[in-house]
Amino acid sequence: MMLCGSSSRRRPDLNKQLYPLDKVYKGFLEELHFNGILQLAEVNKIFANLSELCELSSGIAIDLSKLFLNRPPLQVASTNELVLTFSMFGRKFNPVYQKFCVNVEKNRGYLKALHQLPDFEEYIRVCRNCEKVQKNDIESLIIAPLQHLCHYQLLLEKILRHTKDPNDCSVLSSTIKAIVVTLKELESNIAEHQRSLELLELQELIHWSPLLLQPDLQTYLPESWIPQLSEQPRLATKDRVFIHKGTLKLLDAKFKPSLDIFVVLLSDYVVLTEQRSKSTKKQLAQYVLYQHPIPLASLEVCDAPLPLAQRNMFTLLERSPLGCFAHYYTLQAESKEEKDSWLAKLRLAQDGRAVEAREILQHKESPV
Repeated sequence: MMLCGSSSRRRPDLNKQLYPLDKVYKGFLEELHFNGILQLAEVNKIFANLSELCELSSGIAIDLSKLFLNRPPLQVASTNELVLTFSMFGRKFNPVYQKFCVNVEKNRGYLKALHQLPDFEEYIRVCRNCEKVQKNDIESLIIAPLQHLCHYQLLLEKILRHTKDPNDCSVLSSTIKAIVVTLKELESNIAEHQRSLELLELQELIHWSPLLLQPDLQTYLPESWIPQLSEQPRLATKDRVFIHKGTLKLLDAKFKPSLDIFVVLLSDYVVLTEQRSKSTKKQLAQYVLYQHPIPLASLEVCDAPLPLAQRNMFTLLERSPLGCFAHYYTLQAESKEEKDSWLAKLRLAQDGRAVEAREILQHKESPV
């Protein structure tokens, strides 16, 4: 048996954030749709399986409450009862949470674009002024489920600290480990899906230059092969990982910035592009390939020697299969921190540590 203090009676507060999202934001939008207003804002695209998630979270909270219902504050509750409540945690939570969180990431840009609509802004204003919402904006409420995943683990750990019986401690510890595994699997699945979405988005933004796709007119080529050679290659593949992207200055022979280069670092290539069109309210910026992608296996990354290093420069050297240099690009970052970040990510990617380059360094760069 285990001892549970008053703190164990608290429910995870996820329901407090899901409720206004479901009943106010989603409910009001459905009401607007019923009256033929704001049809461009698709309910399913914004909220996905929110109702299913609310039902699941509420069910867990109710099951936990029943363990302590009509019991004195220091009355013991059965460890087996608590473990049984969490026994289906992975099977119940993973599919529902994953579907919701993947939808949030997938449609983040869609939600941002909706804010350009005056009617949508008015809808947000009305919802935020509702007493149940407490001024919370829709974005903060939508990401709440992912931020609260660890609350169930923390609840069990708190109960474990108040548990005296060794057998109960062992059972609880095993349950906590199982939940941790479930949460890690969920986070991994969401991260993998997010990387796939980023690659698909980049594939839509980056276009192969016609000059790069045209066959050499001085060399004979069977006509039947020309359409195949002119096809735009696919960036998004099953095993490819997106790591980083950003704009750097390409320096000319006089060390002067000659061009803004949008650089994309993948797990197997570096892609250099030029901006073809700027972002508008209707579409994102479009890019055209500056040069054929550089395989990381053929790449040497060189930090600039002093005193040039103070100008935040570094050079990408591409070697041919025979070992001679085929192309080189000297790039300039806006700051030393940005340059160091690029160098670190490039080197980790070359070492085959693409996921580490992406996840560890993103965490390091995120604001505290």
